[in-house]
Amino acid sequence: MLSFQNRLGTIYADFNNEFSSYMKESKSILAIGVITAETEEEAKYIAGPVELMWARMRTIPLIYHF
Repeated sequence: MLSFQNRLGTIYADFNNEFSSYMKESKSILAIGVITAETEEEAKYIAGPVELMWARMRTIPLIYHF
């Protein structure tokens, strides 16, 4: 299995190859998600599906190209 850095490099290379005809150089975007709730326990409960998504993204091989 590829390491995270290798996988990220592969994604970045695929992006550059796919969109190089549209843009002269690639751009990056940083997004930060914030989960709020009345209590920390409730916030952790609400965050559960998001944490599961990230765990799956880290462990399941990249077979889909978006």
